[in-house]
Amino acid sequence: MPYAALLLSIFALVVSAMTLWTQRESQSLNEEQFAKIVEDSKKDDYLAVNPSWFTRRMTTDNWFFGLLTTNGEIIMIEKIIEVSPDGKWLEVTLLTADSCSGSSTHLGGTPVFAVADDRKTASVQVSNIVMALEMTTS
Repeated sequence: MPYAALLLSIFALVVSAMTLWTQRESQSLNEEQFAKIVEDSKKDDYLAVNPSWFTRRMTTDNWFFGLLTTNGEIIMIEKIIEVSPDGKWLEVTLLTADSCSGSSTHLGGTPVFAVADDRKTASVQVSNIVMALEMTTS
């Protein structure tokens, strides 16, 4: 009889170990799923805050970008410095007329430039922007 009790105890130990292993595997899968959900929610926040025409490149490159407004003006910018947390405002670095002498504004809109080299930062309301575009090619 003691031999049967020993076998039964070993069997119970093996079943408990397998159950514990299965639970740990299930838990690690849930942690991976949770990490994926967090990552996806960050993407959703990015898409919810930033307008559809926005691209990250406009915040990292110093280039010749134009923001076409609802009244047909093209705000000539070098870079987007920051997007407000609510996504309603952009802080931008404007281009000067001298720096854009070789770029094209053939869309027919009136270009808007910085008024002076020491006044190149501006805030732009996102709801007034129709689209963004590159004003020159490399």
